[in-house]
Amino acid sequence: MSHIKRYHPLLVLLHWAIAPLIIAALLFGSIKLAPLPNSDPYKINGLRVHMIVGTLILVLVVVRLFVRRATAHPPEAITGNRLLDRVAKLSPRLLYLALIGQALVGLILARQSGLFSIVFAHRGTVPSDLWIYWPRTAHYLFPGF
Repeated sequence: MSHIKRYHPLLVLLHWAIAPLIIAALLFGSIKLAPLPNSDPYKINGLRVHMIVGTLILVLVVVRLFVRRATAHPPEAITGNRLLDRVAKLSPRLLYLALIGQALVGLILARQSGLFSIVFAHRGTVPSDLWIYWPRTAHYLFPGF
């Protein structure tokens, strides 16, 4: 009987591919993109990058979920503290939920505001106020949503 001691290499690769993308999307979106006026010509390019990276994160997270379900992984580490063990079991699930939710809210925002045709087909301009769309608040104020 062999015991699995490591996660599947594809799972590890996906983990380390997703982590910097999440950090980049959060920092770029909140520090660079959000303060930029919607009338600024660079806003469209910034939105394009942000939307592509966000969609890539969504795809990679879904792929990672499938790989995780399809591969064997080592036994869970036990701390001896029931609360910590529960948190350790719950936190990755919540992270998956937060990442998928955040990306979906961003896609809903893009759909409602017409950003897909503005950003990718160069038709129109960014609406002067994206805050009128409910997903904007959720996407900005709740990055873990």
